[in-house]
Amino acid sequence: MLALLKVTNTFPVWLRVAITCLALSTAYLLQIPIETEVPGEPFLLFFAIVVGCTLVFGRITGFLAVAVSSLLSLHFFEPGGSINIYHASDLIKVELYALFSAGAVVLVSGLNTALLATQQATLLLANKESQKSVLLAELAHRVANNFAALAALIRQKSNSVADPKAKSALEEALRQVNVMARIHRHLCTNDGNALIDSQSFLEKLCEDLKGSIASLHPISIECVATSHLLPAVAALPLGLILNELITNAIKSAAPASFGYAWTNLGTNCAFAFKITGWA
Repeated sequence: MLALLKVTNTFPVWLRVAITCLALSTAYLLQIPIETEVPGEPFLLFFAIVVGCTLVFGRITGFLAVAVSSLLSLHFFEPGGSINIYHASDLIKVELYALFSAGAVVLVSGLNTALLATQQATLLLANKESQKSVLLAELAHRVANNFAALAALIRQKSNSVADPKAKSALEEALRQVNVMARIHRHLCTNDGNALIDSQSFLEKLCEDLKGSIASLHPISIECVATSHLLPAVAALPLGLILNELITNAIKSAAPASFGYAWTNLGTNCAFAFKITGWA
């Protein structure tokens, strides 16, 4: 509908006038046999055309339709089809029709203008949102590359360090970077939703931790977590807590045993994990 209005408002003036006059002439011819059978005020068809032409072609065309239809309606008030008015009541009817139709033209043209302005604003907003989405996607890609570059740098430094304490500290930093990278990836694949499901996030994080530790310890991690929507600011410490608990369980537990831990962050979000299978 809005697309049609946008097109018709670009028609040249002569074409608008021609279509309006053709529609009014058709209504006039249709009204002649109707008035013969059922005499009365022939305003209904004319008013419908006035409203339609105003909506499609604008205010000026609507006022033209009011003037022409008021003139044509005079034919139906006097015997013999004369356009002269001999009764004051008939003249009042035509004047009231013209006044009422002119008011309708003002209202409908205002609606037309508002609809077109709304469409234009919607198009501009959609264009801005599209540009914003492209920029955010590019930013997310760069952030992901930065996380990968940082993780690679820490891994390289860890491989070149001989001191066990320094190596352990670098490996811990690497795991924390991986946690933040996981949160970032989860947000980027969350359909624009700023909230993260704790169950899905923690299970995927355990898979990541298992993959990063598998080269040193062939383990299996079973994670059970409640499903709760968390903002990113809460998901980050939750991921770091899980990382710390699993890391400490691997460091402290005896071979062929298991570690078990749970936490409640005060937001109905709890989790537990079980680690088995390392020697």
